Amino acid sequence: MWRFQLPEYLTTRPPALSYQEKKNLFKDSHLLVAMDIFSHTLWAIALFLFLNQHFKKKFKIRWAALWGAFPDLVIPISFLLFVLIGMVFFGVHPAEVPKEHSDVITSPAYVSLIHPLTQVAYLASHSLVFFLIVFLLFFLFLRRPFWEMGGWLVHIMLDIPTHVHDFYPTQFLWPFLEIFLGGIPWQTSVFMTVNILLLLGMYCYLFRKQLRRIFSRSPS
Repeated sequence: MWRFQLPEYLTTRPPALSYQEKKNLFKDSHLLVAMDIFSHTLWAIALFLFLNQHFKKKFKIRWAALWGAFPDLVIPISFLLFVLIGMVFFGVHPAEVPKEHSDVITSPAYVSLIHPLTQVAYLASHSLVFFLIVFLLFFLFLRRPFWEMGGWLVHIMLDIPTHVHDFYPTQFLWPFLEIFLGGIPWQTSVFMTVNILLLLGMYCYLFRKQLRRIFSRSPS
């Protein structure tokens, strides 16, 4: 179901939660985020390994992997950057900076400065509009398409149907339209299982020749 959101990400403060609610919310966040980044990276690698096997042009897998992970690296990188900017230029006291995931929701510095800026960074990194702009800038600078940036595009396309409205919805036409698809949440156990099985099947296909050689060897 397609839904439209009003531009509230710069003015809406995160909800106030109890200490226990915060602990429960962020308890597994490190593992979930790591798994999500790892999954996106593997899908980007798989795509470009497939292209390398079926086309004459050979793509650099390491660049595809980096671009595949890039959109989800934006939040921690921008968080650290904006914390530094806040401390240097806006007088944010170090005591106001969140020290744990469970502190970010009630931190004054996070709510007033860091939260809006990291939200913008996240929205931009998951926007097809910004992807196209950056792709064209690289094209003008390099005088050739930087095809490995397709890893970024794969990341966005995978996120569109796998993020729900209350957990980082993928507003893929931001900033022109704040439209998103309320799809299947990627952090559910069923989706994670299907995703792992699909990745396993994809890599078995990509390395089928090597697997045939391994299983066809006669025991000595």
